[in-house]
Amino acid sequence: MRNLFLLMLAAVSLLAVEPVVTGAWVEKHLGDKKLVIVDVSNADAYEEGHIPGAINSGIERWRKGVGKHAEVRSAQELQAEMRRLGITGDATVVVYSHHLDNKDMLRATYVLWAMEYAGAKNTALLDGGIKAYTAAGGTLSETEEADRKSGFSVRTHADMIAQIGEVKASLHKVPMIDSRPDCKEGVYSHANVRIGVSSRLPHSFMEAS
Repeated sequence: MRNLFLLMLAAVSLLAVEPVVTGAWVEKHLGDKKLVIVDVSNADAYEEGHIPGAINSGIERWRKGVGKHAEVRSAQELQAEMRRLGITGDATVVVYSHHLDNKDMLRATYVLWAMEYAGAKNTALLDGGIKAYTAAGGTLSETEEADRKSGFSVRTHADMIAQIGEVKASLHKVPMIDSRPDCKEGVYSHANVRIGVSSRLPHSFMEAS
């Protein structure tokens, strides 16, 4: 019985991936059949060179503009994109960007979050992006990957999105992080641009990018 338990534990560990992987890890596992690599940078950067086998999926496929803010796309739209990428229920998905700028780095984390919101279970972020992969000796490809197919069934996790009512009810009760760059006293300041905005949430913590 003990040997069976250890065997099952070993099998699970082989399927699981750490939340953050290195460039060396990606280079080593390129041949894995269940590995899906997703490049979230713009099409031009992707065409100039990407990790072999990676398929391009811009952030516009995961969120949409609603007035002055952005919201995650519908469950049906997320499912269609997951299927286009060839993601299955037992796939290992690695997301990365080219680190073109700060926003490009954030795109990778947003897409990763959207995948998990849609029900992906085994996802990871490539620490350092494409540069970490090439630094580990990995070579790039200029061959565009064709759309794939899968039968992925989306199962959204509503608890991963806080509604405005929940936020208001939680003020002064739970830690909140303001991730906007240099946002103090109602002013957003970034790249020498200063724009008046509403003040931060009471008792939120500043975590500048």
